[in-house]
Amino acid sequence: MKPIETWFNEKARGEAMSAKVKLKPCPFCGGKALVYTRVFHVPQPVDRWAVGCSSSEDCTAEMGNIDTKDGAIDMWNRRAKRGRGK
Repeated sequence: MKPIETWFNEKARGEAMSAKVKLKPCPFCGGKALVYTRVFHVPQPVDRWAVGCSSSEDCTAEMGNIDTKDGAIDMWNRRAKRGRGK
């Protein structure tokens, strides 16, 4: 696992919201979301997409780490339904 300082530096290099795709705000703090990539070295370098909250270092909400940008955005924008599911 990377030190938290490295994780936030990676988030800071993320790309801002696209005009085409509206990212929902953070479900925990309401902050702005960013789409970004990270490279994992396991054992070969692999790029992974994720979406995370950029509001502050206190909120570390993140979703994704998958191989497509659209997939990461879809995961972030999906919200659980309220009440009991059937």
